[in-house]
Amino acid sequence: MNYYNNTMTKIFDWKNILSHSKEFQTNQYFNFSYMENIFEKDFYQELYSSYPKLDDSWIRIEEPDKSTYRKFWFNVKTHEVDRPGNDSNFSNAFNTLHEYCHSNEFMENFSKFSGISNLKTKHFTFVNLKKGGFQYPHAHNASPSTLTMFFYFVKNWEEGDPGCTYFSKGEDEDNDILVEPYNLDNAMTIFLDADNAWHGVRYIEKDIERQSICVIMERYDEEQKLWDAEIHSK
Repeated sequence: MNYYNNTMTKIFDWKNILSHSKEFQTNQYFNFSYMENIFEKDFYQELYSSYPKLDDSWIRIEEPDKSTYRKFWFNVKTHEVDRPGNDSNFSNAFNTLHEYCHSNEFMENFSKFSGISNLKTKHFTFVNLKKGGFQYPHAHNASPSTLTMFFYFVKNWEEGDPGCTYFSKGEDEDNDILVEPYNLDNAMTIFLDADNAWHGVRYIEKDIERQSICVIMERYDEEQKLWDAEIHSK
């Protein structure tokens, strides 16, 4: 079934998202933003209520610099380039979202938001962190067009609680954090890769889950059939 093209569902509040474009593109430290009320309300409720339960089908990532859980489309086991298509393991709402993330409208709007032409959806990953989850502050620069965004599906996150992706001006979690959001109910964080695009997740101490989806976009050269990261790694 072609979920998105066979529904009149309103998915994103594009007027709201695009209103943060200037803030994102002119940020003092690097290109990043935090935004609330991202999805249209009814569609968000469908996503929230059908977010995949954390069970043995998730891949646990335990490394010196992180502790997290991931789940990929089509039940793949590694972080590979995402492709369009329906997956019966997920709800109709998430199939609609996944399909829409590969649509021209989605890609063109985030190109407009970021000021980066020819963006294409490269990765689509469910990411969940629970008690003991964390990611040390780090920065990466896969390419000048690598755009990473997290969409959050969590209610009643308390002020001051660690767990959301923060942005910082360095590696010191005690002194360098610039922004660490606490409203994760229909919210998102987004940043552009750069050598100084520091981000991370503080250690989660409570028995809670930080439910999210990570979408990574990047410029794609149709003529060469190469992603920007492949071009810049040569």
